[in-house]
Amino acid sequence: MFYQAFELTHAALAPYRAMSQIAEHMNACIYNPVSNTPMGKSISAVCSVFNSITKRYSKPEWDISETIQSNKSLIIHIETVDSTPFCNLIKFQKQQSPKQSATDPKALIVAPLSGHYATL
Repeated sequence: MFYQAFELTHAALAPYRAMSQIAEHMNACIYNPVSNTPMGKSISAVCSVFNSITKRYSKPEWDISETIQSNKSLIIHIETVDSTPFCNLIKFQKQQSPKQSATDPKALIVAPLSGHYATL
């Protein structure tokens, strides 16, 4: 139900976001005499914040390709072990021998931003 409410809210705000984008550009334009006044700058700033809040952001990549261990560069393979609508269990596997990986400590990292992309 929360996902449907989120989508409905996003769709309902679409016309206001379009108007806000136009107002931001109008109040930031150098040819507009109001753009250099405190009121014009305030309107542009408010519209910019509203546009940033209502914008859809794509999920960024992890950008982890290698690590250094004992002065050696090891390639990292990212594998999704389990996937649910709410989260993914991701395994970061170093390219090394099974004997070396058995002695490495294990760690579970949980993103502190519940409901947001952990890589943000």
